[in-house]
Amino acid sequence: MHTADAHAAAAISASGQDSSSKTKLPSVDSRNGRSFAPSPISVSALSTGTQEPLSPVEHTPRTSGSGTGVTPGGGASMLLAMCPGAPAAMRRKTWCLEDYDVTRRIYKGSTSAVYKAVCRRSGLPVALKVYFLSRVPANVVHMIVREIKIHADLVHKNIVMLYGAFSDERRLVLVQEYAARGDLYGIHRAMNRRMTEQQLTELVLVPFVDALTYLHARSICHRDIKPENILFTTDWRLVIADFGVSINLNQERAVTRAGTLEYMAPEVERCPLKMLPEENKEKASLAYGTAVDIWATGVLGYELLVGFPPFVNDSATHPGADNTFLAKHANSKTLSFPSSTSPGAREFISWALAEDPEERPTALQMKNHPWLAAAAAAAAAALAAVREQQAAAAAAAAAAQQQSPAARRSSSNLAAISSTPLTPSRLGSSSLVSPVGSLAGAPGLPAAVITR
Repeated sequence: MHTADAHAAAAISASGQDSSSKTKLPSVDSRNGRSFAPSPISVSALSTGTQEPLSPVEHTPRTSGSGTGVTPGGGASMLLAMCPGAPAAMRRKTWCLEDYDVTRRIYKGSTSAVYKAVCRRSGLPVALKVYFLSRVPANVVHMIVREIKIHADLVHKNIVMLYGAFSDERRLVLVQEYAARGDLYGIHRAMNRRMTEQQLTELVLVPFVDALTYLHARSICHRDIKPENILFTTDWRLVIADFGVSINLNQERAVTRAGTLEYMAPEVERCPLKMLPEENKEKASLAYGTAVDIWATGVLGYELLVGFPPFVNDSATHPGADNTFLAKHANSKTLSFPSSTSPGAREFISWALAEDPEERPTALQMKNHPWLAAAAAAAAAALAAVREQQAAAAAAAAAAQQQSPAARRSSSNLAAISSTPLTPSRLGSSSLVSPVGSLAGAPGLPAAVITR
């Protein structure tokens, strides 16, 4: 067994878990009771070309006054993985919980909790996902190890960065990029569960499909795409999160019913639930590929545009939907769109939702689809215009410094323009936000989301 894997296994043993136990994973997702059955796997080596396993290093606990329920002092710590894209200030041999000032708890589950914290070494805000090993079944630890191995090697601007992962005698900690704006599910709710096509493409699909193309080129299948797993940073950069059930198709066969029911492709739905990692691996007829993520992308686009997933049983869990349209199409297996949906959007979503996975597009084909490519070009042009405006304002402000006091006072306004961060509200004619509209009053969100 690899050193890092042995350390994780030893931690479980020391915490009192029976490493031979076979515990069934939760069967219900927290969102609307959707079925969820991720599959555990056996622990595999964490080392790759970019992840160097390190020996346990003793550290001296430091005082923490956070009062958030997470305490320092877990004994010897071991770095399990470190992302090649991690900031220089974070790159070190010894990682421990005392390196972080925990400010608040974001989430608490039965086996783990997520905290917002600040890295003392880099000053960056981070999200700490802390697994309490005494509560984690051994087969779930195998899943966590797989998640770390996959996620730590991913470096893309639209994927949450896993800076590193470490464990001590009591905990296994994932240190991740912090996305201050929250998830797409909450943002969509604040917009009354309806996006315009411009909002859908420019804010969500263009960056999302780019990241999905990156993942699939590496044979990584996410397997749980949904609004809750799509986050936004302070500057409204979209990032894909939660690789807990992701799988590397170069290393193993995907034969598990994993994911979220309303986003689950037909070929995933037909797979049986299982208790052990090795179950059904020999059944090639059950195997599926990255096309399941394409299906989920189609569901995502439809739900964000229409207000509910394309194939629903009733309207009870979709209060923001067009009730007349929903009532007409509930329980239908036929894909239907509101009359306002453009031909390009219909074609894009329908293609992704082809029943036969062989008939679905690849992520790269989705990226190059005329409807999405046109949106990407428009967003790029708007961004270039804003940057040109910033550069001109900065040049004018610098020139004004050489002039009269009155001119220098005027230059302060120009300097403000040139130094204002690029946000959705500053995208000119391709503006994503404005001072009034559907998001007015929503805490931490743009005041409104508008079309051209």
